[in-house]
Amino acid sequence: MNTRTESTILFTNCTAEEQIYNCYRLIHTVDAFLGDDVFSVFITTKTDDGLDEEFVYDIARDEQTAKDFFSHICRERVTACTLQDIAKDFLADF
Repeated sequence: MNTRTESTILFTNCTAEEQIYNCYRLIHTVDAFLGDDVFSVFITTKTDDGLDEEFVYDIARDEQTAKDFFSHICRERVTACTLQDIAKDFLADF
């Protein structure tokens, strides 16, 4: 799902499967010092046990790489508690 054109949130994708609800957000900001694009992700995971959230800043500096990562975490139904590990593995490939 796309958001408003002026929003820092580029995409939001929400899924529900077996009592696990995930909401994924791809966020676009700008590095205040260098002026570079910065892409980050935020996941909210809701289960019967409660709510968990995780944010990873600067997953990529180009939009296509960020979109690829975002598609990957959505497709694999990554949860908030595993986002950091998935991001480390993703960044290790570069």
